[in-house]
Amino acid sequence: MSDSQRQQIAKAVSLSRAMLKAAQREQWEDFSELDRARGKLFEAALAPAIPAAIHEFAIQSVQQIQALDARILPLAEAGKAVMGTSLAALRKGKKASALYAPK
Repeated sequence: MSDSQRQQIAKAVSLSRAMLKAAQREQWEDFSELDRARGKLFEAALAPAIPAAIHEFAIQSVQQIQALDARILPLAEAGKAVMGTSLAALRKGKKASALYAPK
């Protein structure tokens, strides 16, 4: 099982890198899909106990993911703020349209 777990953990690191790129490009739909995939993969990789043979690899990988997540977080927060502003403008536009819509 350790080879499969090693591959799953390595793939989770790879998905984290892809998440950072998606966040940098403000591709939030792609980011969300990658995040869901990473979560499922990481959960499966860590579900059974981590064998001693890959324990150090798992620790280093988790540290890499945490470092990537630390870079992603400010981008995601900025993206959330932009989306909130866009949604507010959209709601305001819908209200204005409703006022002038033929009845």
